[in-house]
Amino acid sequence: MMRTVKFILLSTMALMVLACKENPKEEEEVVAEFTVNQLPNNSDKHFAQAITFLEENKNKEAAEHLAQGITALEKEGKEVSGLYKTNLDKAISVMKQIGTDLKNDRKVPVKTLREVIANAEINIAHEYLSTSDYYVLDEPEMAADRATTSKFKNHLANLKKEEGKMKEEAKEEGEALLDEGKKLEAEFKAWQEKATDYAKRSGEHLKKYYPEYYYEGYWLD
Repeated sequence: MMRTVKFILLSTMALMVLACKENPKEEEEVVAEFTVNQLPNNSDKHFAQAITFLEENKNKEAAEHLAQGITALEKEGKEVSGLYKTNLDKAISVMKQIGTDLKNDRKVPVKTLREVIANAEINIAHEYLSTSDYYVLDEPEMAADRATTSKFKNHLANLKKEEGKMKEEAKEEGEALLDEGKKLEAEFKAWQEKATDYAKRSGEHLKKYYPEYYYEGYWLD
């Protein structure tokens, strides 16, 4: 049940925005009926089934539904352009690689498939949802981490725009927040470099001595 609810979150939010504002009760009923009876896009149905099969260790079946989901997603994303199109193409490319690995009965974590699907679907969802704080099929803790990072970057960028011209009544607090944000930004970049190096060294160690724990992973970069 929880998986289904997370999967249809974007479409539910869209309906809440578009539903009749004069009748809140009717709006609530429409949203409830929609979420119970259908998923937003044809691709979603296949992706949900692919994840279900992967959870059951049925890799071949998961690969079949993943392929069908990709075909549907490519049709749904025909009108997407710009950065959304670039990101969508990258995510689809990774999903195709996952599909190949599943056909060859290679290990693919369910969590990884969920995240890659999320990265693909969010580029379609922007057409009918005005927030980027929700990620389809994403793990709750990952969605929270992304939302926090997104807010941090956005707020710091806006404070930088006001640097040197802050309102007098907001100047003291604003400058303090700006300085703190810049320090956190530098610390985060330094942490990313250290974490990247650590991931490489620890991955090599696991691959050599504990191959059962080693996972190459899929990247969108």
